[in-house]
Amino acid sequence: MKIALCLSLLVIALNAIATWRVLRSPLLSPAQTTLQLALVWLLPVLGAVLCLAFAASVASEEARTRQRDRPEAPGDEFRTPGDSAP
Repeated sequence: MKIALCLSLLVIALNAIATWRVLRSPLLSPAQTTLQLALVWLLPVLGAVLCLAFAASVASEEARTRQRDRPEAPGDEFRTPGDSAP
């Protein structure tokens, strides 16, 4: 009985975390958000894992985009990627 309760609480916590990540994503349309939330709660463990993996991939892509688009430091425009800093 205690094991079932612990597993249930673990699944609910995982779903809550996945729900929070889906709701925080600025890139999802309302329809995508609704579908991902349905996936999380209708397929409890698998849906949550899939949505968390998707959120992680989107976050890493956003980080790469921010890194690529950041303004260069003065003098960087004359260096090529293989050059070392002075």
